[in-house]
Amino acid sequence: MPSWFVKVLKSKFFFLAGLTVLIFLIVVFGREFSRRYYLEQQIKNLESEIGALEGENQEFTEMIEYFDTQNFTEEEARLKMGLRKPGEEVIVINQPEDRSKLMSDENIDLASLSNQAKWWYYFVDRDKLNVN
Repeated sequence: MPSWFVKVLKSKFFFLAGLTVLIFLIVVFGREFSRRYYLEQQIKNLESEIGALEGENQEFTEMIEYFDTQNFTEEEARLKMGLRKPGEEVIVINQPEDRSKLMSDENIDLASLSNQAKWWYYFVDRDKLNVN
């Protein structure tokens, strides 16, 4: 090797230039590695989202198929339009609107009770008290 080449390799300038290039390469590769990791994470997230959306899509497809069946049409006609098959009997059960109407016979007026009885009903049979 020529002596001038050995001199250049041992110089401070060559060392600083090589160190600068090395730091530059480390920074560039670090950024690229970071960007690649970020993109891989996004890909994983999007793939899981795709799986969830495919599941929802399958559910919607099954619902659409059910809505196209005769059973669904018949059920909706019975519930919403009050239709029935020939020979069937329809029974309608009316429920009371309010629990207080159901127990109106048993309600007790506070004004007619003694203080001890009021306390008794307060702790034991509270639902029978007619509190306004």
